[in-house]
Amino acid sequence: VVTTTLVVVAVAVRGRTRERTDASGLGFLTVLVTTLIVLPVLAGSVSDTVNFNVRYCASAVVPLMVLVGAAFDRLRRHRIVTIVLVALVAMMTIASVRVLFPGNDYAREDIRAVSRELRTNSSGGPVLVESPTIVEGLRWYGYHGPVVAVRDPQARTVVAAYRDQRETGGVVTLVQAREWEFDPGNAVAHELIRAGFRVTSSHTSPGARISVFHYQT
Repeated sequence: VVTTTLVVVAVAVRGRTRERTDASGLGFLTVLVTTLIVLPVLAGSVSDTVNFNVRYCASAVVPLMVLVGAAFDRLRRHRIVTIVLVALVAMMTIASVRVLFPGNDYAREDIRAVSRELRTNSSGGPVLVESPTIVEGLRWYGYHGPVVAVRDPQARTVVAAYRDQRETGGVVTLVQAREWEFDPGNAVAHELIRAGFRVTSSHTSPGARISVFHYQT
């Protein structure tokens, strides 16, 4: 949003002395950067197998840097506008750094701790993991027990896993990490509660939560 604002303002205030070729080059860069960013976003939105990741837009970084530099060059004589836009860029940068480093809710899942917890405190029932990506991480860090990867909260394998436990009065373990990929509405936990399960214990690590559900008649 900030970059788009910067470019639009730069185009709007360009001087009459600028050559058309300069404007055409800036327009080309704008279209190129927009395409390199929008296409991966659209692919992630319409595809059931591709989950958008910001690194898919990495090809836009170099032309984006050139574009921002050209925009600032056009704004040299408009100090107030430049100061406002620089302040916006600084605020967005600080906000991004604040999310990435001090926090633990964004791409900072401690899968090692989850794997260790599952190995040492196994409930004996099925383990539902709300992201196939996390399953790979659990295997990497040494947990090799049976798991059900949740790609669809209503999938037969998921429903059968907790339905069988309901019939035997058993237990289900739910691992929620990167659940926004396939279960952003927390549907699995809601279905477990609706089926008669209740959370009896839980373990939280950065970016992940393990909940143990017992069936209660």
